[in-house]
Amino acid sequence: MELKEIPKIAWVVVAAALLIAMMRLPYGYYTFTRILTCGFCTLIAVLSFRETGAGGKTWAVVFVVIAIAFNPIIPLRLSRFTWPYVDLSGAIALGAHLFFVRQKLA
Repeated sequence: MELKEIPKIAWVVVAAALLIAMMRLPYGYYTFTRILTCGFCTLIAVLSFRETGAGGKTWAVVFVVIAIAFNPIIPLRLSRFTWPYVDLSGAIALGAHLFFVRQKLA
């Protein structure tokens, strides 16, 4: 599998889920967002790591960090006031990757 095989809408859906998570919602939504974000970012990290050049490795590291932050098995415990910044940072990273990397592969 390659990055260009993943539909562009996948980046948008995960980024939108992170932006929605900035609101006060039931705890189940946050668990769903953790699973979705961790899984997608892990996939993107693996596929980015396979790319040649420093750019692919840099994006892989960025997405590994995001996947660790949203890991649902061993959750990162942060305050309620910190999570919106983490959510926004993750959404921005996904948007930047979509714009700068994924769009150029098509």
